[in-house]
Amino acid sequence: MSKLVRWDVPFASAFYPSVLAVFETSTRLSEGKMQITISMSDGARYQVECSSVLAFTCFDEGCAPKRWFSNAETEQVETCAYHCLESPWIKAYEGCQFDATAQQIPLNHYLIYGGDNIVEFLCRYEPTVSKLANWT
Repeated sequence: MSKLVRWDVPFASAFYPSVLAVFETSTRLSEGKMQITISMSDGARYQVECSSVLAFTCFDEGCAPKRWFSNAETEQVETCAYHCLESPWIKAYEGCQFDATAQQIPLNHYLIYGGDNIVEFLCRYEPTVSKLANWT
């Protein structure tokens, strides 16, 4: 089981926002890039960008299969963004992700529960989050 903790991003308290993920592959191993756009009911939009994506899934929220997560550490029902600690994905990739100085690269596993899609991804390093212009 993976421990879920709240991912401290500006949209973390959104109630089932609209979530759209776009994944770009590369011929180089571990060089996949991902952009996730989160649209909130008040018109606010955010973009999550990460490179070196090692794994990801995108499920329709209505028919998503049962996952292996334990209960979230937070009791806040409105949380939609989680950092998955000690996940099976992280454990599977540990020991095979090193930088040029032979230091192990930290891996991050995230989960975003949207009202239309549930996006889950494993990446090297920390993704960047930026605010986009609101819908008009």
